[in-house]
Amino acid sequence: MPERRKNRHGLPEWYAVLKADGKRKFKKCASKDDAVMLEIQHRRRAEAFNLTPEVVALNGLLLNYTAAIEARGISRMSVMEKAHVFKEFALAIGGGRPVESITYGEVERYLAGVAQRVSGSRANRHRVHIVAAYNWGMKAMRLPSPNPWEVEKFREDKHPRYVPPVEDFWKIVDAAKNDHDPQAQRLILAYLYTSARKSELFNLQWSDVDFKGGTVRLWTRKRSGGLESDLVPMSAELEVILAEQRKYIELRSEYVFPNPETRTRYAEHGKLMKRLCSQAGTKPFGFHAIRHLSASVLADARLSLPVIQAMLRHKDLKTTSRYIHTLRGVKAELMGVFARKEKGQPRVKLE
Repeated sequence: MPERRKNRHGLPEWYAVLKADGKRKFKKCASKDDAVMLEIQHRRRAEAFNLTPEVVALNGLLLNYTAAIEARGISRMSVMEKAHVFKEFALAIGGGRPVESITYGEVERYLAGVAQRVSGSRANRHRVHIVAAYNWGMKAMRLPSPNPWEVEKFREDKHPRYVPPVEDFWKIVDAAKNDHDPQAQRLILAYLYTSARKSELFNLQWSDVDFKGGTVRLWTRKRSGGLESDLVPMSAELEVILAEQRKYIELRSEYVFPNPETRTRYAEHGKLMKRLCSQAGTKPFGFHAIRHLSASVLADARLSLPVIQAMLRHKDLKTTSRYIHTLRGVKAELMGVFARKEKGQPRVKLE
């Protein structure tokens, strides 16, 4: 089990306990969930997965492949998604079976079951991970080729992502204010003003905030798997909420929006949005929907697509175009693009 220790500043930190050769080694992790996941992966890697030197078991293929892509710097969320898919696949097929004994028909029946229970889209996501695992095995573990698991894609019913009306966004901001949660209020506004991905603001540290230069540095693994950073201009609205947050934190944490209980970064914070949407009486939406909303507001302000691409930090302009959603009745101007526009309502005042 992970161990919780205090650093020299008195702040709690989590360490994974890794056993090797009868000795215990400790590795610091960002959260307890990260530490648990690291311990599980370490134990699994230590097990013998090969039935014989020439025959590879399914568990051996899947877990060694997961370890290989993790070593390449793939994001934690992607690793967890693949691990979840592989766990279901191994339970359904039999993790101890030789890989070469698993036929096209068995893989197709498994994926068809996923499509029937959930959706064709989910089945295709499973398919991508399973096929990729075997392709890796052909190179790394000398599995026979061609890949026998290349099942045809399933039909998908694609629905557009729900993007909340701008009025609903301000309702949840008000809900956070009424809930006397100033950090939550500032966090939600920061998502709108920066067009950030969820993990980018969770990972944001004070060393990334340059008040003098008027920029915020956001870090992501989304584009290439490796850690990359981009500078985002600090609007007047963003500067106000970050300055207020700085006073609120009072140097108690290196993170801009830390977990108030541990003062470390959030691993997940989904309950916040569910709670605020419920209190505000709006249709539920999450942090990533605010990123889409931000893109829509920028588009309605008649900013060019390349400018919006730079704000969203997309490599491909086609990706940016999928983020643009029309918001009827929104009249945004270049200056104060994200300012609250409802008639008779003052701009949000932070507490």
